[in-house]
Amino acid sequence: MRKIIIAAATAMLTVGVISVIPVVPVHAESSVVAGKMLYSADNKRIGAIYQVDANGAVEILIDDHVLTIDATKLSVKDGKVVTTLTRQQAMSS
Repeated sequence: MRKIIIAAATAMLTVGVISVIPVVPVHAESSVVAGKMLYSADNKRIGAIYQVDANGAVEILIDDHVLTIDATKLSVKDGKVVTTLTRQQAMSS
C-alpha cells in the first residue's frame, strides 16, 4: 500500500512540474524572446517584447496597450527582432 501512495504522489508531482514548462515549437526563432526590443523594417524601435506565445507571435506594450504581432510578420536581422509593420500599423491592427 505504501508503494502505491508513493507512486501516486510522485505522479502528481511530475504532472505539476510538466505543466509549468513552457511549450516552444521547434521552428520558433530562438532569439525572439521576452525583453528584447521589436524594430520596424526601417530600424525604428516599436516596443519591448512582453511575451512570446507558443506559435511565435509576440505581445508588445505600447502606450498601455498590449498588441499581438503574428509570427509571420517577424524576422531576425543582425540579432534584432524586426517586423514588417510600422508602429502605426501595429497600433491599428
